[in-house]
Amino acid sequence: MFVIRVCAELNGVKHNVEVGFPAKPNISELAAEVERLFELETWLRGEEESCRRLRVDGFLVFLEGTRRWDALRMMGQVRHRTQLRARCREGKAPAAKTATTPPWRSSANFKLLDSD
Repeated sequence: MFVIRVCAELNGVKHNVEVGFPAKPNISELAAEVERLFELETWLRGEEESCRRLRVDGFLVFLEGTRRWDALRMMGQVRHRTQLRARCREGKAPAAKTATTPPWRSSANFKLLDSD
């Protein structure tokens, strides 16, 4: 199982998921699954208006060595349990905040989690 951790800020609410794939996905497969999971999570939270419009424009990858976020250009940048930040079309988080937000950490597998 190939697991990727993904966070996003949707309508001012921070969301975190761990996404599992049988093998390393390509970027479009990853985006489709993240959209589906975040739409499901926002629907479960009762945020039905936002779940109909969510679209991922791209991802940032957290680079452990530099402790900074960088644009995800290819899946070669992603390893098992890499932390990504989804950039959503609605874009509620400003770019400066996205660049300095530390990654979410958890040992939980495949659970929808809140971040404080």
